[in-house]
Amino acid sequence: MAGPANRSDEFWFHQTAAEAPLGYRLVLGGRFTFRCHDAFSDVLAIIAWHGAADGLIDLSAVTFMDSSALWMLQVARDEAAGRGGSLLIRGAEGEARELLRLTRLDAPYRTDGRPQPAFLVADGQSWPQGSRPLLHAEATPDLLSKGLSAPYCGFIEGDKMPGARCLRAVQMGGLALSVSTGTACGMEVVQPFAEALQATLGGTDMSLVELCLAEAVGNAAIHGNLGIDGSLRSTRSGFEVFSQQMTARLQDPLMASRRIDVTMTPLDGDVFRLSVSDRGAGFDIEATRDIVAGPDAKHGRGLSLIRQIARDIYTEDGGRTLVMDFAQG
Repeated sequence: MAGPANRSDEFWFHQTAAEAPLGYRLVLGGRFTFRCHDAFSDVLAIIAWHGAADGLIDLSAVTFMDSSALWMLQVARDEAAGRGGSLLIRGAEGEARELLRLTRLDAPYRTDGRPQPAFLVADGQSWPQGSRPLLHAEATPDLLSKGLSAPYCGFIEGDKMPGARCLRAVQMGGLALSVSTGTACGMEVVQPFAEALQATLGGTDMSLVELCLAEAVGNAAIHGNLGIDGSLRSTRSGFEVFSQQMTARLQDPLMASRRIDVTMTPLDGDVFRLSVSDRGAGFDIEATRDIVAGPDAKHGRGLSLIRQIARDIYTEDGGRTLVMDFAQG
């Protein structure tokens, strides 16, 4: 890490002299300007060294942030707020900009009780009063259930950043779950989410909703992220091929790590919305609109079941997100 550069009020941080200092710029109290290359820990160190209360972090060169980077920004802002000031974070583009907006990291934050809607926390870590915490940890049955129980508002597996849809649901008073395909196929994830729905929404009977959610998550994992043709299961020989593909693709780290995001958002009029997102190729829901699957059908029953139970069903994100609206009670 280099020391002071050309001016006494400007510091440059980068890994080697050949690297351009393009990462982000930190301005504190109008006195110090810091240009940093992808090292958020330096931002925290700067705040601690100079006791800054007010400042600006300019992310004009950043288009992607992982969860640790976002967490560092949250901590940096809280450090400034703890000194009675504010830390403004701006300039990001693309997905990074949306994440900053949804966590309100793009607005000044002072110690005046203003809520922070979404806050990623590790197990045992505290969070600012008034925020809505998402537990961010490796997936185990206990931690997943913990993240889907009060006071948490959701569970995010591993070191991946939750999608904007997850943060938006939490911001609107809902729930979020983000897990890998491997976890969704090898661990019970639907039942804990359904139990969280029951606890959040009260007297609503979630048994039929849980069936719909199980169908949607299964489709997202098998047909979406793993790309396996469900019609293979219509014959015995095809089912053997299906099983072989399932085993092989779950052993592929890239395919098994593809995310599945599940959210619940409360709507007006005693309605709540569930969404299930995958990272697959998407599907055309209109092409299945007229399918009526009988009890002996080998495929096609999932969407038919959901249509019978949900008030509305449609897709977004090019067919990669299934949206289902349900009535409470």
